[in-house]
Amino acid sequence: MKKALLLLAFCLVINAVRAQDKIIKYAPLVSVGYEKVLNDKNSFYVGATIYPLPTVGITALGVKGEYRFYGLLNKEKKAPAGFWVAPTALLWYVRFNDFIEDDLNAGVGIVQLGGIAGYQFIIKNKFTIEPCLGIAGGFALGVGSEDAGIFGGAVTPVGGLRIGYILGSK
Repeated sequence: MKKALLLLAFCLVINAVRAQDKIIKYAPLVSVGYEKVLNDKNSFYVGATIYPLPTVGITALGVKGEYRFYGLLNKEKKAPAGFWVAPTALLWYVRFNDFIEDDLNAGVGIVQLGGIAGYQFIIKNKFTIEPCLGIAGGFALGVGSEDAGIFGGAVTPVGGLRIGYILGSK
């Protein structure tokens, strides 16, 4: 229910223009996003993610951004349809609730940069389905414990399956 209310609130905040250039997106269970088409070959995407894992005492909050390039494989397709590639930036805060001894609520901030690719299917000019996959690497900054500091990062996979609703229509 909370996720449905969050999605509804997100939809109400965005001003809909009567064009197929704004898309609200939802990755099942964990995130919401927004894509704005800039021209026939480019768009930008921003998203927010939450991973509550109460059984292990961890909560992760993240934001991401992508600048997408469309039409690389099929020049006939125009944004937001078809294959795209994008550089991506991700910012995370992971909190370890009651995970550390002495009841410290420690956390870690994570910065990741990488690349991602996907294919956006448009259904009846109203809905989108978008599988995507890529890699990102970065570093972490520990906070809230005596072991705080900057830690090296590893390259990790990024991706998902996003379902979208197109605001307005052409």
